[in-house]
Amino acid sequence: MKVGVVVLNYHGAANTQRCLESLGRLDPKGCRVQVVVVDNSETGHDFEFFEQQYKEAEFLHEATPGPLQKSLTFIKAPANRGYSGGNNIGLYISDTLLAGLDEVLIFHGVGSGRLARAVREFLKEHPRVRAFHDAPPNMGGMGATVVEL
Repeated sequence: MKVGVVVLNYHGAANTQRCLESLGRLDPKGCRVQVVVVDNSETGHDFEFFEQQYKEAEFLHEATPGPLQKSLTFIKAPANRGYSGGNNIGLYISDTLLAGLDEVLIFHGVGSGRLARAVREFLKEHPRVRAFHDAPPNMGGMGATVVEL
């Protein structure tokens, strides 16, 4: 099975780095895991930090269609388009479909629940989404959504 993990960064490089460290400790037996970090920060400072810290990763300065080449990919959004519009999710879902992934794990946090609702509204309308649900507790619980493609 192939599983994709989406992490959206917005001026939170340290938090994103901790998230990636946690993901690195997972033991997904029998799974190929593809992690994509979308940097939604306007300044580019976080993206530069990631380029310095993760030399083995793939870095894209825009979301381009096509299969991703490495298990960890950072995408620099050209502007902060926000999560609610679904632009970043839509771009990533297109890439994951092309890469042949079966599932995507979207980390959105718990917070007020507004972001999770926006993600789910987008997913309800996407024609290639078969189903989605809260992640199990060991994979983010209510702070993450598992998407079946």
